[in-house]
Amino acid sequence: MNDFKPYPIDDLKYGKVTAKKPWLLPQDAFKELLNAYVERGVLKKRKGYTEWGRMVHLVEDESVGTGDKSEVTFSGTLANVPIRDLEITDGVEKFTDNGDGTLTGDAGGVGTIVYETGAFSVTFNAAPEIDADITADYNFYPGLPVMGIWEHYTATGRYLLAFDTKRMCKYNTTTSLLNDMAEEDTWTGLDYNFFHCCSATDDKIYITNGVDQIRTWDGTDLEAFVVDYTGGSSNKVATCRFIFEYHGHLVLLAPTEDSVFRGRRCRSSAAGTYTDWPSYGWVDAPTPDEIQGAQMIGNVLYVWFKESLWRLNYTGIYTSPFEWERVSPEEGLYAPFSPVTIEGKSYGIGKSAIIGTDGDQVWEADQTIQDWINENYDKAKVSYCYGSRHRDLRQIWWTFCDVGSEYPDRVLAYDYRGGGFFPFTLSFMCFGSYTAGSTLTLDDIEEAWDDIEWSWDSPANVAGYPIKLAGTHDGYIMQCNDGYADKGEAISFEFGTMELNPFNKEGRETTLGWIDLLVTAHDDTEVTVDFYVDHGDTAYLTRTLSFKDERGGRELVWKRLEVGCCGGFHRFRAYHTASGQPVEIHAIVPYFKPEGAIREY
Repeated sequence: MNDFKPYPIDDLKYGKVTAKKPWLLPQDAFKELLNAYVERGVLKKRKGYTEWGRMVHLVEDESVGTGDKSEVTFSGTLANVPIRDLEITDGVEKFTDNGDGTLTGDAGGVGTIVYETGAFSVTFNAAPEIDADITADYNFYPGLPVMGIWEHYTATGRYLLAFDTKRMCKYNTTTSLLNDMAEEDTWTGLDYNFFHCCSATDDKIYITNGVDQIRTWDGTDLEAFVVDYTGGSSNKVATCRFIFEYHGHLVLLAPTEDSVFRGRRCRSSAAGTYTDWPSYGWVDAPTPDEIQGAQMIGNVLYVWFKESLWRLNYTGIYTSPFEWERVSPEEGLYAPFSPVTIEGKSYGIGKSAIIGTDGDQVWEADQTIQDWINENYDKAKVSYCYGSRHRDLRQIWWTFCDVGSEYPDRVLAYDYRGGGFFPFTLSFMCFGSYTAGSTLTLDDIEEAWDDIEWSWDSPANVAGYPIKLAGTHDGYIMQCNDGYADKGEAISFEFGTMELNPFNKEGRETTLGWIDLLVTAHDDTEVTVDFYVDHGDTAYLTRTLSFKDERGGRELVWKRLEVGCCGGFHRFRAYHTASGQPVEIHAIVPYFKPEGAIREY
């Protein structure tokens, strides 16, 4: 035993690294990594998500029967399902939904509704009049992809808006439900035409999906936005890709004007007004390229094209307020909604790499996983990629489609301070944030105290802190980083070490005696650990590691796995698929002793 010495792997910094062979990796890098990340030197299994909301469409005045002054009971099946918030009336008695499958009439009638199938039955207190139209108002869940989650900032507050491919919903803070504000199909985009919104100082939010006419929402009315640069009052801009409020102007990037797509154009309003659009308020970038994305870095608007990056400078000249300045001709953007700006730097998905810029230089930011994105994700579906900052974790998340997937089903997380990359299995379309208006209290908690898996002092439970949300392809909005299951489903977890041999440079084999792991204690957490030797892909030994503190009362516990194998290189892989089982590993300490010269294999 005295011949063995510890070789600690702690204060972890790297995530998944694929740019080097396994035996050349830093000792704290991971050959295999799934649903795990490094935070402040600790390897952690990612948290899960819970249902936060669901997109609805409103149906009004659907005819469900006709009175004859004798029949009191009417039944049938509603045209759209699943159902929420049903009301049925004959103009005299109104039935309201109790939320438990029963309906109550305000004149004493009773009824039922099967939410999943739309089957209903109502019995009026008095028979409806002859030819009385019996109608239903209700919300239903259309199951369309969520294409945008944006906050509307006004002088009186901030409000959450969510979009699917056809309509817009607003979050009701009293009922904690999403309500349909469009009330009719308004947009016609496909499942990769994400929404870009600009919450402006006139208390309106300006909305585009790059397909349909720009719209505005003032908190009450959703209206078509008219842009006429000819001095008239008829709309000349069919749509645009992006909208920004910039130096007192409303700026439209890549507009379609008079049915012609202007892919390199900036169209701007007059200063101080968003209703006056002068004929001279446009400037085209001197490039045949087209606009792909845009982000503010500080007070300057940077615009990505497919093959270059440009700065849109403010001149202050009345008749030509903006001018283009090329920053770099070397790298461009391929995923329009992938750019994310943090701490003076912007990152996005380029043609063959994750690219970054500080506004002066452009670089490839994914050197540690070089080529991995191209090899593991469907490049033909790069337009589905959506980027967002995850403030709690100090990470950027990008969605990707696995090869053969119809919708995004992967997230690549990037630690923008430490530089590590972490692949997650998460099926999200887009991201957004909601700023809570009040701090969580005991009265707000419905779970049993022993069932709570989240932290009581989590920042997300404090008023003013943004809750990270994600939209799915079937109309749900999820709260991220919440609990230890994916909407009740188990989460897979895996990490695999580099190939280890502290005596490799001496040309000697080594015996791995045992491994000690410092973990955060948890009574339910178990992982399976496989051991491999000499570049082999078949495990020679499998152990089960429990994170339970057998003595009790300790936050951190040391766990030992006996091994006893000699070889040129050693590695191990730990994994499980489980819910309610957090994993935190603070240190990995293998014990080695030197052996004879490395043999040929």
